[in-house]
Amino acid sequence: MRTLRTFLLAGLGWLAIAGPALAQNVTGLWDGEYRYPKGIDRDPVSFRLVMVEADGDVFGFIKEANTFGKEGVPWLHAVIKGRFDKDTRELRFTKTYDGSAEVVHGVQYRGTINTDGDKIRGTWEIPGDWGADFSLQRTAGAEPGRFPATGVWAGTYSYPPDAERAPVKFWMIVVRGGVEVVGFIKEPNTFGEGDDPWLHAVVKGRYDPEERKLIFTKTYDGTSGINHDVSYEGRLSGDAAELSGTWDIPGVWNGKFTAQKVPPADWGKLKLTEPVKVEKRKLEKPHPAEK
Repeated sequence: MRTLRTFLLAGLGWLAIAGPALAQNVTGLWDGEYRYPKGIDRDPVSFRLVMVEADGDVFGFIKEANTFGKEGVPWLHAVIKGRFDKDTRELRFTKTYDGSAEVVHGVQYRGTINTDGDKIRGTWEIPGDWGADFSLQRTAGAEPGRFPATGVWAGTYSYPPDAERAPVKFWMIVVRGGVEVVGFIKEPNTFGEGDDPWLHAVVKGRYDPEERKLIFTKTYDGTSGINHDVSYEGRLSGDAAELSGTWDIPGVWNGKFTAQKVPPADWGKLKLTEPVKVEKRKLEKPHPAEK
């Protein structure tokens, strides 16, 4: 797998070639920063956003450093839902924190993408409270042609039978990043150490168009003390609406997973900021010698 540096350079090179066409699509991976109002002695906050757009509807996941939530939790996470107007190039969305570090409020964002399609600038507001400005820089993103893996996925992974653990639901957003696939995963916290409602992970991988295979590494980001890697390999159905395959923690254990692409018409129905009731048990991993 290519290094992150190689991925970034490839993505930026592709953007330079694509040019203004990107202004018509906000699908992609973005690095952002929001500032506080003048007179407020707080540093700007960096964040990473992965979002997809279809017929004006926008859905995405945000990850940022925990600068104001419960101490001891490394990240804050949020879900965005909104609209993008291709004629005016205006993006509007509501960012709703999902309960990580006990943060649950919503923030209204409104910005405009530039004609080159690689920057968005605008303002954020907590209605009736305060607001300031923000900016986004495209890291990788909108594909000029159809990239079948791009989208919002709802899936389930299963443990091996001897684990005696219930299957776990997850939600994933992936986009094209140059020649690679990047994105975020969130799932109910079924085995983490803390009380956060969700576990979160970063996705990095590749897509093989000939085999219709999506191969990626899922890296938990440290929420609730979970930070290990899991290797996934799945095959897309002919209509790119389903994904099925296997997952593996090398030398430990493995299992199967399935996922279905969520239609844009159903993005608004996803309630991924409300805790899901699940049985929580510490993940007792078998020793490699026992497998």
